[in-house]
Amino acid sequence: MKGLQIIQKKLTASVFLLVVFSVLIVTNQAEKRHSNQISQAASSLYKDRLVVESYIFQYYRHLHHIKETVANGALSESAKIASIQTETSKIAQLDALYLKTVLTKSEQEHFSEFHKNCAAISGLTNSGNLDGVAQMSTKSLDILDALSAIQLSEGQVQIDNVGKITSASSLYSQLEMGMLVVVALIIQSLVFTSRKFKESATTRMSLN
Repeated sequence: MKGLQIIQKKLTASVFLLVVFSVLIVTNQAEKRHSNQISQAASSLYKDRLVVESYIFQYYRHLHHIKETVANGALSESAKIASIQTETSKIAQLDALYLKTVLTKSEQEHFSEFHKNCAAISGLTNSGNLDGVAQMSTKSLDILDALSAIQLSEGQVQIDNVGKITSASSLYSQLEMGMLVVVALIIQSLVFTSRKFKESATTRMSLN
């Protein structure tokens, strides 16, 4: 009878071990998924926010140079136009790089407006309307302020997401540790029960 009870206990322990190992596999897969998410978030934070912020800084520099050129009384109109055209050409090159990044809906709207303003600056430059160039440059600088604020906001969102994922990974790690302790206790119990059964059987054989 005792032998049957021990077998039942072992079967129960085996089923429980199977459940524990299944949970461990699931948590392990979850940790791998979280690790990939953290990697993607870090990559996005760098490529779509920090790099974009460097583009915005370059836009600032080109537009300020355009405004300084318009205000420079020492330059002839033709020299001013040539200098501004060089800056607008550089801005167009930056546009191609900016558009390769992932843009939020709000960022797309602001950047579309910024792009139109820059196109207007080129048109005004070609027509010789330098006062209009200066005014449009100021409007474009205001849009850059909004784009820069978006980078900070989205960057914070990415950082917050990484924090949440890290917390979840920590919870899974604690769960795994708890499961491993349970497995160790079950194995120890099985070994103790098996040893006790053998000792009992030996005792009965000696008495016989």
